[in-house]
Amino acid sequence: MNTHPELEVITRTYDLIAWFLPTLSKMPKPYRFSAGARVENLLFETLDNLLEAKYSRDKQAPLRRANLCIEKLRFTARLCSDLRLITLKQYEFAARQLDAMGKSAGAWLACAARGREKADEPRVAGRVVEQQRQQPARVQP
Repeated sequence: MNTHPELEVITRTYDLIAWFLPTLSKMPKPYRFSAGARVENLLFETLDNLLEAKYSRDKQAPLRRANLCIEKLRFTARLCSDLRLITLKQYEFAARQLDAMGKSAGAWLACAARGREKADEPRVAGRVVEQQRQQPARVQP
């Protein structure tokens, strides 16, 4: 598990935008300005929400908005595939990326809900493990 889910989800979102934009420009004109524009807007809105979460104190609200955008993207990408605006292989790639983005955003949201900035504490079965302090060795006279 990545110890910094915020870095992973922002990077994945950026990478998906960089991959999707050229793909969207190849859509047939009637769909490019409807479905294509919808995907593009949702991708940038997701990135905006993630960046807002990264730099704000209240991380939960923008992360919830980002999660909603990711869910909307899942359905929009599926629609594009069903209308054969993108290939099945392209849809599979986008779906995998969106799934990973959703998991990372969810992990970040869970960390924020627990009041932690980052998920860097040791964890066992979902619980934070308290690190034991080493006591100094007793010196016998």
